[in-house]
Parts: sequence; C-alpha cells; structure tokens
Amino acid sequence: MAGAQGFVAAFAPRLSKYGPKVRRHRRQTYRILCLADRVVCIGHGGRDRYLGSKGFMTPRAKRLWVKVSAAQEAVGMLGRTNGYDVNNGKPAETMIGKLNHVGVATPSIDESVKLYRDLLGASDIGEKFSMPDQGVWVCFVNLPNAQIELIEPYDDASPIKNFLKSNPAGGQHHVCFEVDDIIAARDEMKAKGARVLGTGEPRIGAHGVPIIFLHPKDMGGVLVELMQTPEHAH
Repeated sequence: MAGAQGFVAAFAPRLSKYGPKVRRHRRQTYRILCLADRVVCIGHGGRDRYLGSKGFMTPRAKRLWVKVSAAQEAVGMLGRTNGYDVNNGKPAETMIGKLNHVGVATPSIDESVKLYRDLLGASDIGEKFSMPDQGVWVCFVNLPNAQIELIEPYDDASPIKNFLKSNPAGGQHHVCFEVDDIIAARDEMKAKGARVLGTGEPRIGAHGVPIIFLHPKDMGGVLVELMQTPEHAH
C-alpha cells in the first residue's frame, strides 16, 4: 500500500478506539507510527517527520511512544507499517535546516564573553557549564538568528587542545546545522562518502539532542556538526 493517504485510511479504523492517535497542528491532521527503531509522524500528502529513535528520543517523542505503542501493541501492529513505506519508496534526502550555531574555541571563555559583551554588545549570554565527557566547557552567546558556542578545554585530554595549539588565540572551530532526522542524515552522509567522526554513532550534544560531526576534509575544510532539531528553540 503506497502513500500516506492509503496508510491512514487502513490504519485509522483499527486503532481509533485504542487511544488518541490523531494530532492536529497548523490545520493539518497527522498520525504517529511507532516502528522498531524510531517514531515517525505521518502527514497527509506523504510528508513524514522524524520524531526520535531508540536512545535519542525527545521528551515529546517519548510521550508519543508510550501512548501510541500501547495502542499499536493492542492490535498486534507495534513495529509494523501495514504496508506503508515510511519514505514513500524513495531514499531519504537530507536538507540541512537553519544554522544553529558557530562553534568558537577559546583558551578562556571568560575573556571571550568580555569580547562579545563589551566590544560587540551581546546582551544575552548564558552561564558557563561543563561537559566532562566531551572534554569542554561551554557557554552560549544568544543572537537573534543563531548562537555562538564558546568552547574551552576542560582538561589536558580535551579534543580541542590540538586546535588551540595551532590557534593560541582561539578561532572558529565548527559550524552546526539542524536536521530533522539525525539517523537518516548520518546514513545519507556515509552513503555519499562523507566521513562521520568518532564511532559513527550520534551522541548527545550541548543542546541535549543527538549530534554528529563530519570530517572537514569532506566538507571543504570546515568541521560540520549536524544536530537533531531541538524540541524548543534556543
């Protein structure tokens, strides 16, 4: 059964009495599908929106999973698509979303904050916080259309230590774009020949959502971060 319209027609009657599966948003009706490894929002016209995957679900996706998976399990459909192709028979194509932030490595966040506040006039600057597992201190400078992510080494094992050896005064470290589906984006980047740094698996970043980094040699000399679009805008 191809297309979201056919799927909704077949899926809705069987599940309508098992709980609220329909959500209305901006005058559109869509349904939630729990697959084996992800939660997908299926909209009219065949446009799907990824909501989360196992291990990387947003709070909203977790709530939907609890409600919808119970209903699907009750009718023996948990993890099944009822013939519906989540990508409508087409491979997913990643389109980067908005620029979320520019990462700037610095030997001292406190000194960099003075620059952005006193010289450039930034007034919305977050508190400095640590991410020991990633070896950095982080502070966000909030701008009208994006953020500056100031990152400082947490210790001598920090992954940005080598960057600062080459750039003692600090400098632009990476750019970060949002994507709707971090797993699909990762798989597509790998299929197109781009190298994903680290283990290749997404990890949770400073915004609390999964991220990956792409090798700068495959990105025109720029270290590119892709991040799952946060549930709440910064």
